[in-house]
Amino acid sequence: MVLLALSGFLGNVVSTLADHGQYGFFRTSEWVGVVASAKAVSSLAAVLVVYDNRPLVKLAQAVMAAQVAVALLGFSFHVAADLTAPAASLWDRFVYGAPLFAPLLFAAIALAAALALGAVTHSQGTEPAEGAVAGLG
Repeated sequence: MVLLALSGFLGNVVSTLADHGQYGFFRTSEWVGVVASAKAVSSLAAVLVVYDNRPLVKLAQAVMAAQVAVALLGFSFHVAADLTAPAASLWDRFVYGAPLFAPLLFAAIALAAALALGAVTHSQGTEPAEGAVAGLG
């Protein structure tokens, strides 16, 4: 599950670069999604490489919490962009403007990753009793 979340954030890096890059990163705030996705990819990759490091897993969980904040920030930026975009009607601004729910993908993937990281943390703290069958003790 951690690997799936990592691949989701890797897709976010590419998607955010491509989508915001088509406007030439006119606003520096457009880099927030790219940098945040890259941080998520690196923290999840570190957890996969060094699986049994509890502080690293805790750090990755903090990065996932930050992704939720980035999602809400991006959502507010997209709403603001759609409200001020030049278009014939408000409807056209939201239909053809910045996609409202695209930034919320950060929160969705972060939630999945947080659940997986919670399972990793839980599994690190439990060891079967001596003589017990693994998984049943």
